[in-house]
Amino acid sequence: MTEPLACTIHGVLDRSKVEPGDNVVISGPGPIGLMALDQVCYKELTVTGTNARTPASWPRALKLLEERRINTSALISHRFALSEWPSALAIAESKRGIKILLKP
Repeated sequence: MTEPLACTIHGVLDRSKVEPGDNVVISGPGPIGLMALDQVCYKELTVTGTNARTPASWPRALKLLEERRINTSALISHRFALSEWPSALAIAESKRGIKILLKP
């Protein structure tokens, strides 16, 4: 839950310029969207929901991953040991990374 919470704080609190009364779309029912709902109340936002997937999309996506037909490793731009988290954070803050992994 640390990554979704950090994404929510970064996206909703730090990066967005959402003001009270603005319209916001929370896409997907995942933890990031659910955590962002707190800001809906706090900033008195208008929310429009959307769902860009169907129930059949999950098994299909998992099958594609299982068959290695999608190169997910290309999305991982950096790997760091957990102890190197300050370097990983610097990469993320500078927007030089796509997906940054911290390994225990």
